[in-house]
Amino acid sequence: MSYFRIDYFSSVLDMATDIIVTVPDNVDLEKAPIVLLLHGLSDNASGWTRYTSCEQYAREYGVILVLPEVQRSFYMNMDYGLNYLDYVIDELPFWIKKTFRFSGKWYVMGLSMGGYGAMKCALLRPDFFNGCGAFSSVCDIKEWFIEHDTKESKAIRENVNDEDDLYYLFKNEKKCPKLFFSCGTEDKLYSQNKRLGNYLKNLEIECEQYYAEGNHSWRFWNDSLLRAFSFFFGK
Repeated sequence: MSYFRIDYFSSVLDMATDIIVTVPDNVDLEKAPIVLLLHGLSDNASGWTRYTSCEQYAREYGVILVLPEVQRSFYMNMDYGLNYLDYVIDELPFWIKKTFRFSGKWYVMGLSMGGYGAMKCALLRPDFFNGCGAFSSVCDIKEWFIEHDTKESKAIRENVNDEDDLYYLFKNEKKCPKLFFSCGTEDKLYSQNKRLGNYLKNLEIECEQYYAEGNHSWRFWNDSLLRAFSFFFGK
């Protein structure tokens, strides 16, 4: 397993930022799937590799991992900050493909804030991402910002646009990538996840939903990631 921690200058962000890339040994770089793996609100690019078995799962399933750093941006183009959405869905994949010569299919997965970001990325770029895994996600961004009425949240965005609202995107996007969706029943975001899950059923959007005992924790996300890998890449 090759592990790269890259100090990369982003033109979109106009600053250097961290990227982690892991590549299993002996994979076909023209065929190996690439997973853009997104971190949560209080983590950074290293969270997944430090607290889960994501590298082991990537090796078992022959998956390349790309882990970006987005601070506490909620994967948004911020009113008073940086354009992290443009960075994650446009600049970063282009740079990764150009630099590493990867040409396999792309997937996007994430937890909490990153689960929200994963669904938004997949819905905004349905012709690029072939699947999405969203774990313990912030599903209703408008509700989240009301409940977290802080100076920080106002700096992220004073007014949530349509492209930030998952309900709007699911209703209006004509194409939706294959979706794996999970949340623990003791999670503080469980009600949001169940509500969005029922909404997807009503829209007849194909979605593998998994709910089990668990809270907002790495133990649950580790299990969810393995289930998502089996769902998308299992034989």
